[in-house]
Amino acid sequence: MSNVRPDPEPDQLLFETTVEGGDEATPQLDGYHRDANDLILNVSVDSDIPGIPDASGQVRITNYYTKEGFIETIQFPSGILNNPNFEPVLNDSAIDQVILSDQSFSYQLAADSFIDEDLDLLDINATLSDGSELPSWLTFDANTLTFSGTPAVTDSDILDIVVTATDSANQSVSLDFNLNVGNVNLAPVVTNDIDDQVSRADRAFNFQVPADTFSDVNLNEGSLNNEWRDAA
Repeated sequence: MSNVRPDPEPDQLLFETTVEGGDEATPQLDGYHRDANDLILNVSVDSDIPGIPDASGQVRITNYYTKEGFIETIQFPSGILNNPNFEPVLNDSAIDQVILSDQSFSYQLAADSFIDEDLDLLDINATLSDGSELPSWLTFDANTLTFSGTPAVTDSDILDIVVTATDSANQSVSLDFNLNVGNVNLAPVVTNDIDDQVSRADRAFNFQVPADTFSDVNLNEGSLNNEWRDAA
């Protein structure tokens, strides 16, 4: 780095650099301060290379020369500019879903739902909002961002699902959506037959139908209504 001189604005320097091979580069000096005899530069560089993120950080200079109050020459090894981690960000939202039990379900999030400026490989997982695992009938493919499964009639519920993307620095961002599993009504069935009963004429008849005579898989939505009809 050469030709470093103070700028009229306080705490600013103007400088240019020459990288190996003779190519010109123009990093931005965001500020500087001194630490004992060292010079600390706050530097950022805009990357023009696809797939390579912009870089910023601090450079500690321990060997520099001055001339007439100006910093004439700075020498330091390459590769000491550190790029801080950028946390992943939410780029697209999810849409609440409504499905019926006993029917196959599939829902895919947008491929660019999460983006990371550092191009980190994101670890993506899905849970319920309370942190518990998804119900056994519902699976999530983190590679394709796809939910799929077939809920049973007894799985009727409203699920609050959270999808979280975490980068290599353990920074994360989440999206959430509701999955409303409605129920298909099924008719009650006879689970235990009733034996024929005999009663004498002109005498009161009393018989209690056993509680387990009928069953209904939809019973969690209400109660059985026993309505007797004349079979004649």
